[in-house]
Amino acid sequence: MSEVDRIRAKIERVVPDEDERVAALRVLAFAVENADDERPNGWYLRETSRGLSLFAGRLFACGIQRGRLGLSVLGPVDDETRAHLGADAEDDEQFSAVPGGLLVWIHIEKAAQALGLLGAQFEKFVDEAMARVRRKVSTDSHSPDALAYLSSVVGRELPQPSTADEDLAPDESAEAGEDDLQARDPKVRGRAPLFSHSQVPIGALLSEIQGKTLALPDLQRPFVWEDTKVRDLLDSIFVGFPVGTLVLWHTADGKDAKLVGGAPDSLRANTLIIDGQQRLTSLFAVMRGAEVTERDGSKRTITIAFRPRDGRFEVASAVTAKDPEFLPNITELWSSTRMKGQIRRELLAALRAQGRQVDDAYEAAVEENLDRAQAITEYQFPVVRIQQSSNTAEANDEDVAEIFVRINNQGKRLGQADFVLTLLSVFQGDLRDRIERRAVEMSQDAVIELDTQQLLRATCAVGFSRAKMSSIYRFLRGIDPATGDTNVENRQKRIATLRAASEECLDATRWRDFMLRVVRAGLVNQALVASNNAIVNGYAFYVLGQRLAVSKPQLEEVISRWLFGTLLSARYSGSSETVFEKDLARIAPLAQGQGEQFVRALDDTLNERLTSDFWGQSLVMSLETQRARSPAALGFRAAQIVLGARALFSDQPLRNLLAPLGQGSRAAAEAHHLFPKAFLSSCGVTERRRINQFANRNRSGGGLRPGSAHATSGA
Repeated sequence: MSEVDRIRAKIERVVPDEDERVAALRVLAFAVENADDERPNGWYLRETSRGLSLFAGRLFACGIQRGRLGLSVLGPVDDETRAHLGADAEDDEQFSAVPGGLLVWIHIEKAAQALGLLGAQFEKFVDEAMARVRRKVSTDSHSPDALAYLSSVVGRELPQPSTADEDLAPDESAEAGEDDLQARDPKVRGRAPLFSHSQVPIGALLSEIQGKTLALPDLQRPFVWEDTKVRDLLDSIFVGFPVGTLVLWHTADGKDAKLVGGAPDSLRANTLIIDGQQRLTSLFAVMRGAEVTERDGSKRTITIAFRPRDGRFEVASAVTAKDPEFLPNITELWSSTRMKGQIRRELLAALRAQGRQVDDAYEAAVEENLDRAQAITEYQFPVVRIQQSSNTAEANDEDVAEIFVRINNQGKRLGQADFVLTLLSVFQGDLRDRIERRAVEMSQDAVIELDTQQLLRATCAVGFSRAKMSSIYRFLRGIDPATGDTNVENRQKRIATLRAASEECLDATRWRDFMLRVVRAGLVNQALVASNNAIVNGYAFYVLGQRLAVSKPQLEEVISRWLFGTLLSARYSGSSETVFEKDLARIAPLAQGQGEQFVRALDDTLNERLTSDFWGQSLVMSLETQRARSPAALGFRAAQIVLGARALFSDQPLRNLLAPLGQGSRAAAEAHHLFPKAFLSSCGVTERRRINQFANRNRSGGGLRPGSAHATSGA
């Protein structure tokens, strides 16, 4: 028996149920790809006496044991999520090395729901774990055979951990063309600090914002905080807790900037917010009653209520509006609408009018808490100022971009794509603006909603045949792999290449034509798309196919086939950068006129997964599922649309019912089960998993006979 077969037999003993085993292994495969995307030399997969365990750095990230799946997340995990996953808080294990890190143990039968409920928190944990790795992780405990087994189950090749000291793209090393000994050349890097410390009252900072002397640089993200976080910030200041440090950049010459709050107005400012945007925007919005602009360009106000009796802040709601104990909008406390004394008197009078008891202790608490809330304007924010001194030169754009990236690599981390966007903000601000604007425009009347990072990834794929944003960030900066220095000439050349690729990817006609290919593959509705990544990656291949001069009919056919095949096989589900980069590598050497080789490369890639065994066995087993949105179930519906199938018991083609032609109060297609639970039970089908696949749960208390419920979706 081979090692792979031995491991297979072992895991089958650990998790006897095949559906549960496959679901758990898919979670583990997602975890492997996610860890590799973050740091290829910072993880390993180990076979243990009880199953399989993945380590990110030196911390347990994901593992399968008898009857349970372990997933490390950045907590907390709410009670509803725990109930769905069968995860008991008493079984959690905390990580001292990662504040907020939790190892959550999930019932194995709930593994299929794990990524949907905890996937984002898992990714954050991996980010934090990898950020604490200072050197490559020893792979002595790594089991390549366990990874080979895992690849065979999920149907795609998974990466092995890298043994390199750094995660450098191969062509970066080759492009340097210099002796590695160059890295040993002496170099003085240290210098006097670029910053100074001070403390500034919140009121003074807000006055600078209102006066447009303190603003946001283009590299900052949109405002993303929820109202609950704004409430918590005010509460922390109110009770005297530290709320972090602001980092401000002072320049001799004004820089292009934007107003705090995300308003589209642009201006020139000498003081820019490098760290603290979300906090200052929140305070400005609440204390000045200003609107904030969100990612999609919509504007909203943030309304926080305050209860003076006990100094409690709450997000304003119908409940707080009706409760006379609450000041419905605390903005009043800092505006000139009503003085504090008037607010206090009217609040107490309203309480007495409703028969509430208001004694001296109550009045004293109200007075004290209103005073303390109003005094929030005097809270002293610690401020780090990046500015020229007698010992240092003024920080340049590249210094500030690197400071921004390093700051955001701590605490709440940005994604690697955010760092690439930061680089564009500093050196090609108009290009970043165009990508963001076109992402919104291209999402209109499209099957999927496209975000800025996805469009950036497609553009980088076309420009550089790369998908890993961590490598693209280093590549775009023009970093010399030998010395670690930034090569300005390389940076300019590579950004110019990206700009040229963007002209192809942002073209409205090309995107519209591609959307027609998406529809041709049967994907007429967002609900039929299991992974937006598959659509965006397919668009990159569509653009590359046009660049290689593939004939229009041939390109349209192969792209429709590629879209359907990658979605059906879940090729780009989960953490997909590694798989996408390998796919790009297959066509990277091709030149214009080699269209046949392009088509063959895509078809060969699909055929490696969509074998006769896949069609005859794997797909059939995948269709035996409870999940209405499984890749196989969605692929089946898309195939029905392509074939022009009619809905069951209807004269309407299924396409007409699923295509988003209008927005009614009810869905155009409703799915019901053919066989009620009671009927299946009478036929001897009693296993819960199989009943849930195609049975009604009769909640009325009586049984239904066959045919009294039916499938109008055609499925």
